[in-house]
Amino acid sequence: MMKMRLLKISDYQSVYNLWKNTSGMGLRSLDDSEEGIKRFLLRNPNTNFVAVVDEKIVGASTDCPG
Repeated sequence: MMKMRLLKISDYQSVYNLWKNTSGMGLRSLDDSEEGIKRFLLRNPNTNFVAVVDEKIVGASTDCPG
């Protein structure tokens, strides 16, 4: 079953790999770097989510459905 939870900086590598392997996903070296995401999460701690299935991150979003 899929679960949604807040994105943590420790999720960065999994989320980055997901982004990198998503067709059409544009990445910016500054904003999408680990440091950039860390700064963003410090300013906006409740705005980014990950979808998790069997402990594996399968999606990331700035909006949590439901």
